[in-house]
Amino acid sequence: MFIMGENWQLERALREHAYAIGQSVLALATIEGMKVENQQAISAGLTPPYGKQQFEDEMTNFRIDHNSIIEAFTY
Repeated sequence: MFIMGENWQLERALREHAYAIGQSVLALATIEGMKVENQQAISAGLTPPYGKQQFEDEMTNFRIDHNSIIEAFTY
């Protein structure tokens, strides 16, 4: 039988994986909303409110960018 407390590195890795997956789902929901807002603006003849940088910023905001993931799994 495996007891999580006996292997803190595995426990931490599993928690970090679960966190990254959860944050990815939240980021995806946010980005999908941003895409809808862009499409609505385009349909109304307006400039889309979100550009490439705003979409990339969401990865940092949810801490799922390259550096954040590397940092989470460095121990």
